[in-house]
Amino acid sequence: VVKFLVFSDLHYNKNSVAITIEHLNQILKRAAEEKVDFVIQTGDFCTDYARSPELIKTYKNNKYNLPVYGVYGNHEMQGGFDNTVELITPTLCNREVNFGKDGEPFWYTDINGFRIIGLDTNYSFNPETNEWEHNLPNSYGAKAGNHPASTYSIIIFLLLLFEYKNKPYRNYVLASTIQ
Repeated sequence: VVKFLVFSDLHYNKNSVAITIEHLNQILKRAAEEKVDFVIQTGDFCTDYARSPELIKTYKNNKYNLPVYGVYGNHEMQGGFDNTVELITPTLCNREVNFGKDGEPFWYTDINGFRIIGLDTNYSFNPETNEWEHNLPNSYGAKAGNHPASTYSIIIFLLLLFEYKNKPYRNYVLASTIQ
């Protein structure tokens, strides 16, 4: 059995009063009270990781010593730098994760016999080139005419399950963001 807390879409911006660090602390406090095994945020944590160190510090170094994980959404792309799963995931997790082989856009970790999988869905399918393209920094999603990856997330998840079917993990949790 695994018990976890999931939250999404804080859209934190320190120049805004809509969401504050105290809101994040309330989420973490609830997780501790519920004695969860881990916490995961599933995208749009903030509008720019580089300009939100206080949020990242509060999450990763939480006073409850909770294991925390995350995937990034399209709003984190506002930072203007190449946001990829390999660059952003260490910012969102205070425990070690493993990355997909050969640059595949996902991470995973095993907790209490469950494999937790975080997908980078900041991709879109270009029907003209038949290629998957990573969404550009400073964008809010797929290029015009492309199909967002979120529509394919369940397919990707099923492929990952198929890849790991011979492993001793019978239980999976998917962490993805829907754009």
